Amino acid sequence: MGVVVASDMVVDTEERPTAGDARDDIADVVPDDLAGIDVDEGPQAVQAGARPADAPHDDATSIDGRRARRDRNMATVVDALLELFNEGQLHPTAMQLAERSGVSLRSVFRYFDDMHDLTLRAIETQLQRVADLYDLAPRPADATLAERVATIAGHRSRLYFAVAPIARAAAIRVHRSPALADLSRERRDLVRRQTEEYFRPELDLLPPDERSVLLGCIDAGTQFETGENLQVRMGMRPELLEEAYRLSLTRLLAPFA
Repeated sequence: MGVVVASDMVVDTEERPTAGDARDDIADVVPDDLAGIDVDEGPQAVQAGARPADAPHDDATSIDGRRARRDRNMATVVDALLELFNEGQLHPTAMQLAERSGVSLRSVFRYFDDMHDLTLRAIETQLQRVADLYDLAPRPADATLAERVATIAGHRSRLYFAVAPIARAAAIRVHRSPALADLSRERRDLVRRQTEEYFRPELDLLPPDERSVLLGCIDAGTQFETGENLQVRMGMRPELLEEAYRLSLTRLLAPFA
């Protein structure tokens, strides 16, 4: 299943603030709210809980501690954005993100270049978390057509619900993001290859043009857009999605049954 939905579903008119713009807007109005995180660079930076200048300390340990806190807070911000996506907020503001994560705006924009950079990181993180769901066992040599249809239908249904929030978020940004476009293409190609392999015994019986048409129909019927259309636009109950995939594939492949 591809990562993003069809290009004609949503048009994004949001302008991304640059890191510099965001910092300029918030530097004078937002306090730093993370204990142990340096916000200002340079020798005058103040760190919560810092030792007196003349107190002995291990520079390496101090640096490692700051890096660990930075990594934890970056992960917190990413998780907060994913939560907002899951709740249907596909264009959360930086302030909403700061409030949800507990990380100050100033710190958020020290960790990430801008909201687009953060969104890309969040999508990549979620894809890594659900990577196992993209795996599909090789086609069993002795599997019947009905069994293979059931396997693909179940796989695509599980995948849809796992990636739907980030797929929607990506869809409204993909036109201006080569990185998101590449992610989408990779996932679509993977799913298409899986589909082709599972139904190769039937597809290889057809002339080239007919084979291409049938593969395209099968692939389109199990990509993200189909699930989104059934679930969001038509209001299908979630528990029926797998059956919808199964029925569609069964009808398309009926001549080979």
